[in-house]
Amino acid sequence: MKLKINTENVIFSQTLLNGAKGLFTITFISSLLLSVSCSKNNEPKIKINTDIVKTQKQLDSFEKTKAMRQARREKALSSINLGYVDQSKIVSNGEKFGVKILAARLTAKNYMLDFRFHISDIEKAKDIMQRKIQAKLTVEKDKSELAVPVSYKLGALRQSGNNLVSNKNYFMFFANPGGHVKAGDLVTFELGGFKAEHITVN
Repeated sequence: MKLKINTENVIFSQTLLNGAKGLFTITFISSLLLSVSCSKNNEPKIKINTDIVKTQKQLDSFEKTKAMRQARREKALSSINLGYVDQSKIVSNGEKFGVKILAARLTAKNYMLDFRFHISDIEKAKDIMQRKIQAKLTVEKDKSELAVPVSYKLGALRQSGNNLVSNKNYFMFFANPGGHVKAGDLVTFELGGFKAEHITVN
C-alpha cells in the first residue's frame, strides 16, 4: 500500500515537472516573439513621398533650363558684334553718345541695308535719336550717300522718339538702289553728332 502511494506521488511529481517545462517553453517562445515584434516596431520607418520627389525633379529641371537660357543670353550680349562687324576697324565717338555699332547687313535681295546699333545710355543718345535728326550712310569707296527710305504708311524706316530705353538694340534701314553697296564694302554712319567710320557691310 505504501509503495503504491509512493509510486503515485512520483507520477504526480513527474506530471507537474513536465507541465512546468511545457509552461516554461511556451512562456519563453511567447517572450521571444514579443521581443522580435517590439524590435520591428521600433525600427525607423522610411516613407518616400513620391509627390515631393517629383516636384523637386521638376524644380531642378526648371532651374537647369533657366540657367541654360541665361547663359545663352549672356553669351549673345557679350559678343556685341554678333559676328557681323569687325569692331577693331571701326573708328567711332560712340562712347560720348552711349552708342555701339552692331551690324550693317544687306537685305531685301541687296536692295536695302539693315543697320543695327546698341544704346547703353539713352540719356546720352536721346538728342541724336530724335526723329528730326537725319541719319546718313556714306559709302567709303566712292563717297556716295544712302538715306533712310520713307514709307507712305510706316514713315521713315527707323527707330526714333522719346520712348526709347537703355541697353537695347535699335535698327535703321537704308536704301541701296541697284545693289550699289556690296558685301565687304566699308561705310560711314552719321547721326547728329555721332559718327562711326569703317563699318564692314555683311
